[in-house]
Amino acid sequence: FASCVSRPSVTSEEEENALFAPESYIPSSFNWQSVCEGISYSSFKSDSARVSYHLVRVDLEKQGLTLYAYPETEPYKTQSVSDFAKQSGCILAFNTSPFDTSSATEIRGVHIAKGIHISDCIEKYAALALKKTSGGTWHACVIASQNEKAVEENDFVLGGFFAVVLDGQAQHFAHHSYEARMGAGISADGKTLYIMMVEKTNSLRGLSYQQCAKVFLALGCSNALEFDGGHSTELYLDGTTLTGTSPCRKQAAMFGFKVEE
Repeated sequence: FASCVSRPSVTSEEEENALFAPESYIPSSFNWQSVCEGISYSSFKSDSARVSYHLVRVDLEKQGLTLYAYPETEPYKTQSVSDFAKQSGCILAFNTSPFDTSSATEIRGVHIAKGIHISDCIEKYAALALKKTSGGTWHACVIASQNEKAVEENDFVLGGFFAVVLDGQAQHFAHHSYEARMGAGISADGKTLYIMMVEKTNSLRGLSYQQCAKVFLALGCSNALEFDGGHSTELYLDGTTLTGTSPCRKQAAMFGFKVEE
């Protein structure tokens, strides 16, 4: 199994906080711009901190949201997030689960699309689950450990790597690496979803899991997880494709939103 992210560099959390003060990469407030009804965009960039990330906020109570996941059936092949978005008509799409790059057709961890199980659980990994409510809106939750009981009765379950925020508390990790990231956080009531894409280039250092957790907490998230990152990081929003690093590989799993007027 070839990992989709690079090996971490090892530092302590205290050293990280001393080197990169949270206020250097977290603004005092986020400036949101409407993309369409129910979806907003914000971004942050600091040349001095060498950090850049993009945020998308989705109101899951917005009527007319249609959700799409890839793949929906087997067999499947890798493709870009932008191609998936254009084919499905999504205004917002992003990569999700890690996958075996040696075969490029084996998702690592759970993937459920429209109630259909495409890939099985891996307990050490987390997942984002979405379920349609009786009122026709959507509710999201973060599953800290993938297991069959936790994922059942959900319409969509998107496997990732690890939960970085649980019940309003940042999780701690022994290793610290600074990478391009793709993650998702949710509000306490499960009605608002936040997508966060972090860039890494020659001039941008990326963020660690712990730093992503701090951003999600600043957004007001009660739970959050990280999806596949590194060269798999791709966000599509309203006709614009943003990649976390270059080159960006095609991915095996992705998710998107279409807004019906």
